[in-house]
Amino acid sequence: MIKIGIDPSINSMGVCVNSDDESYKYFLISSAKHRNMPDWIDQRIYNKENRGKKLHDEDIVKNIDMILDELDTILEDYYDDDVVVNIEGPSYLSKGKASIDLPGLNMCIRLFLYQRGLKVNVVSPMSNKKFATGAGWSKKDAMIEAWRRAEKIDEVSSKVDDVADAYWLSRFCTS
Repeated sequence: MIKIGIDPSINSMGVCVNSDDESYKYFLISSAKHRNMPDWIDQRIYNKENRGKKLHDEDIVKNIDMILDELDTILEDYYDDDVVVNIEGPSYLSKGKASIDLPGLNMCIRLFLYQRGLKVNVVSPMSNKKFATGAGWSKKDAMIEAWRRAEKIDEVSSKVDDVADAYWLSRFCTS
């Protein structure tokens, strides 16, 4: 069985593919190249639409479309019956534009995955943190540190939090 973890975000989305032999492939779908990113994390950069400081709805839709294109390229080898995708659900504590855009992105990704015949589980952010660290209110640094310890990873840049979340989602036990 292959388990895939997805930590959705419009700016920086983590994806981790966990294959049967417990080897992990890491991807970061991002609107900007991050410096000091380990070369074993495949950065997929998309040209984010942005007209000034405020994103318009049309920009959000174009950005989601580009994100889905990158996700499709990453996952095209895994469209079969023996794949489970764990996606982090939206945070209900979000405020402002994030409280609208992130749940919208989340639903678009889920629809995209369902249309490709993949089994999808939604995992709450708190459940993923509790699974990884033992505490549901853990900070990003604790998630990264737990990932580093579990996989014996050397020091990494701070922008790997999305990939660390995706790693734990790929290991999350669902029924």
